[in-house]
Amino acid sequence: MKVLHYRTSLNTWKKFIKQAMKYGIGRMQAIKLHLGLARWFHFFPLFYFLLSVVILLLEPMFGILLILTSLFVCFLAALYLSISKRTGKVHIYFTLILLWLIFYSIGLIKGIGKK
Repeated sequence: MKVLHYRTSLNTWKKFIKQAMKYGIGRMQAIKLHLGLARWFHFFPLFYFLLSVVILLLEPMFGILLILTSLFVCFLAALYLSISKRTGKVHIYFTLILLWLIFYSIGLIKGIGKK
């Protein structure tokens, strides 16, 4: 028996960003309805994103160092994905990881105000 699944084509950056944001909004709505669904790792990107912005505003040199360290960690994750999948597209994975973390966090913030 063959099961067919419909999958949205994410062939543009705009669609990927929209998906990441909708995922964040949906996650926050689910957490508001059922607090037992909340785990620390759901909020980690949001807290890290907000912490980076606050530190960058209060102490620019430390904030820049924190952001550069974060970019390096994202690069290592992208390098790992590129090697494990044997694609050689480190820059694509790097961009996808950054976009997902940023827009998922923004989606969480937007999800707070939605019913």
